Amino acid sequence: MIETFRKPGRWLRVNTHAHTVNSDGTYTPEEAVARYRDTLRYHALAITDHRHATPVDGLVADGEDFCVIPGNELDGVDPETGMYHLVALGVTDHQDFGKALPCRRQSIGSTRAAGWRSSRTLTGRGSGTPR
Repeated sequence: MIETFRKPGRWLRVNTHAHTVNSDGTYTPEEAVARYRDTLRYHALAITDHRHATPVDGLVADGEDFCVIPGNELDGVDPETGMYHLVALGVTDHQDFGKALPCRRQSIGSTRAAGWRSSRTLTGRGSGTPR
């Protein structure tokens, strides 16, 4: 077995999928940043609310050693593969899709049409809420 975390280097704690009260999360964007930065001691947080790109400008002071990444999570039910979630990171246009899309192919096409450069489909369960 490869023990990756025993190798030399600087490891960063990053959450690339978190929700706020702007979708189904528990905390406001400000509270989520404070919790991950101050309590959980993370280095970065991606806010990926459902079908809504939460603005992240002003959540971290200039020069602060913490990174907030804007994002968006789309979801739907693909007739061939079932339920899916698609998380896009680096979203800055704050486009709100407003509804679930019927298949992964359509979701990926919609994100590309909106100018998003890349996206990744994720499956599985996870609340995205800090504990």
